[in-house]
Amino acid sequence: MISSKQYVPVLRWKQSEQDALRTMFPSDTPRMAPLIIIQRPAPKAGAKSAIGTVQACLDRDATAATIAWSGRPLVVDATILDGHAPVGVQSAASYLFSRFASLHPDYTPLSELSKSANFQSDVRVAAVGRGAAIRLRDTDLANPNLGASLTTLLAALGLAAGQIDLIVDLAFLPLVPPPRIANLGALLAGIPYLSDWRSFVLTSGVFPANLTGFGVGNHFLARDDWALWHGLLSTPLPRYPTFGDYTTQHPLPVSLPIGAVPSASVRYALPDRWLIMRGNSVAMARGGGYGQYIAHAHNLVASPHFMGAAYSAGDAYIEGRTHPGAKSGSAQTWLTAGVNHHMTLTVRQLASLPGF
Repeated sequence: MISSKQYVPVLRWKQSEQDALRTMFPSDTPRMAPLIIIQRPAPKAGAKSAIGTVQACLDRDATAATIAWSGRPLVVDATILDGHAPVGVQSAASYLFSRFASLHPDYTPLSELSKSANFQSDVRVAAVGRGAAIRLRDTDLANPNLGASLTTLLAALGLAAGQIDLIVDLAFLPLVPPPRIANLGALLAGIPYLSDWRSFVLTSGVFPANLTGFGVGNHFLARDDWALWHGLLSTPLPRYPTFGDYTTQHPLPVSLPIGAVPSASVRYALPDRWLIMRGNSVAMARGGGYGQYIAHAHNLVASPHFMGAAYSAGDAYIEGRTHPGAKSGSAQTWLTAGVNHHMTLTVRQLASLPGF
């Protein structure tokens, strides 16, 4: 369940994002309700049982939520499991929801208009006593039959609008048609049952799939997702959505080429933009290799943009790379630091607004 005053970071539930969430300061966590996106289970080659390894993947995802966010509300997006091979006698989604019910009871299952009847049935069972979340895409907002579609889905889930967290996900903003962005306030105002939903959330993101469009050096990327949501606050609306984003990650699934080597780069959130410190490939010894992270840390800590080691766990990690003998870290640990810092900054930005 999401409250109207909580920040909703959308996380792809990989190790770096799990660690970023786990290390949030306790003073910030009450104002957060993460939406975690379960990834397609990837059984290891040579495993004795495909069912066993899929089960192990799903067990790991549920256990990770308990470790990172025990006793706190979160939304679970398992839509990738729609149509997935079953786990024993259960569908993969049903099995995952049962594990969350056991390990992390304060979770909310998510569905969409486009999901199969079997998946909706799994969500219906999981939603008993806790409600559910429904995600709308930007294309759904322009659908003249949205009201009828929502009514049908509510009936399939056996729930009323007051038991639903409605999440409008614009995903990657540059792909949303400009007229739809310009008319967003009216589209949101026209959502059926707008005053009835248990909560109402707007999520989006602007980070590109990779940093190949940035040359080596420092750059800024505007936080247009934040600016879009913040601009809605000055637009007359019957109900204002709470804010969610994809942190420093691209909103759409990205498959890296086999053997791809990351650049030594840093993504650091500022109030209205991100500082991107783009490095060379870590495989280029002449380009500095992993040692570039140490240089990034020194440059960032010395800059007026750095918010101090005490600001977040991510900032403490960055400042720690400037200590004598410190290890450079990896793409994963620096991603963790950047996401943790971003979530900390965003939840505090929201907390500083009137009414939040």
